[in-house]
Amino acid sequence: MNDIFKNSLLDGDLGDFSPVEENLITVQEDEDISECFVSNEKQNLKHLIIKIDRINSITFLRPINTILHSNHYFEAKYDISEFIFEGFNIELDDMYNDGYGIEGLPKGFTKSVSFGLGLEKKYKILVSTILKHFSNCQKLIISKFRNTEINSSEIVINYQDFEKIRKGIDRNQDLFWREGQIAKEAFIYDNIFNFCDPLIYPIIKLPPRKDVIYKVLRNTEYSKTNQSDKSALSILKDNTDLSYLTILMNEFQEKIQGSHKEATYQSFFEQNPILLTFFSGSPFVKFKN
Repeated sequence: MNDIFKNSLLDGDLGDFSPVEENLITVQEDEDISECFVSNEKQNLKHLIIKIDRINSITFLRPINTILHSNHYFEAKYDISEFIFEGFNIELDDMYNDGYGIEGLPKGFTKSVSFGLGLEKKYKILVSTILKHFSNCQKLIISKFRNTEINSSEIVINYQDFEKIRKGIDRNQDLFWREGQIAKEAFIYDNIFNFCDPLIYPIIKLPPRKDVIYKVLRNTEYSKTNQSDKSALSILKDNTDLSYLTILMNEFQEKIQGSHKEATYQSFFEQNPILLTFFSGSPFVKFKN
């Protein structure tokens, strides 16, 4: 099966696929322990999908694929087979026609038992990133008590750290979605409107990403920079300097044409001291205004 298709099935992006009536959900519970099972009696399959220990405030979650015709039916959704939640008030909720749901899980986790539980699709990268750098990780623990740490076969993520990661994923996804939408709209515009009448519909310039150069340079390891990279950085610097100076030149021309007072030009040079370096032909350091 195509990996993308497999992952979409495992993460709830199901299209026409859905859990079937052959999947029986049963619950065994008392005051201290609740256990929820998914089973298929025809195939003699039974899986403990969630166990809630109220005495110790610990919940064990073992997500599986519940799609009958999937090649991965009744297999674990992730190579990290168990998620453990410490300090959360988690309970089973009988949703009648919709089966059982789980209340109290952290944001980012699905709540419907019939779909096999697990992470929402956009947060799946949390598991893949952990496994990329820690392939023998078997358990992911989200704890309100312990600090984030890496142990022999498990990773503990403090709940506040988990929330910071989850919100960061949200921000990045929203950012790239917006940028993708802008790029797609510009592409459509260029190939219809600009193509048909470039005078009426000139090419739209995409807005630059904020701080993109800083972010690229910040993540560059200069100790491993080769000659080709240095040349490329030099060209980037020259082009950036030229663009910056062109903008400043246009601003300065507007100010000159406006016949402003000397204080206006003083303020302009205070905000853009690099201009004095270019004018003087030598490095300029400002001590006082």
